[in-house]
Amino acid sequence: MISYLVFDFDGTLADTQQLFIETYNTIAGRRNYRLIEQGSLSHLKKLSVAERCRYLGVPFYRVPFMGIEFLKEYSKSTTYIQPIAGIKQMLGELKSMGYELAIVSSNNKQNIGRFLAEQNIDEISVIHCSSNILGKASLLKRFLKTLDLRADEVIYIGDEQRDILASREAGVKSIAVTWGYDEVGTLAALSPDHIVHTPGDIAKILSS
Repeated sequence: MISYLVFDFDGTLADTQQLFIETYNTIAGRRNYRLIEQGSLSHLKKLSVAERCRYLGVPFYRVPFMGIEFLKEYSKSTTYIQPIAGIKQMLGELKSMGYELAIVSSNNKQNIGRFLAEQNIDEISVIHCSSNILGKASLLKRFLKTLDLRADEVIYIGDEQRDILASREAGVKSIAVTWGYDEVGTLAALSPDHIVHTPGDIAKILSS
């Protein structure tokens, strides 16, 4: 029986796309990587992490180190982050349905905690983080172990291919949302357990 609904943060709960682009471009400018332009977004949304690295000229081995550098820049602008439309209502509804709500993210706990406080969101009971964007499966497994949960007690909800793959590796069910970083065709190709197009769709799936 599902007891915990676990959310990714960036792109799933928080609208951070523009901040992500600005932060990446700041780092890319220093390191002579290809910049992300608005016209290339639709193409990038269809690519895997490795394919995005090739397109942008970012050495794949640099990704974990870039994640740490990225979070330092990102942390300077978190006050500008807004929740995805409908997220606050969704969290309140899911909490009222009796679910425990958590966040598992490659962002950091301070950034997420600041966002939740500024937005007066108090439904989240656990925040579990790691700066390694390639290590989300391990993070999910650690979350299960820390809270002494079975995989069948958890659903992971995210907006990227790596969220679906991490869910599968950790043995938990996945819900892919289409309002975030990856486009719907890319998500569907990985066959998540469910795909939703609005925050309200999550409660409908759980009710059925």
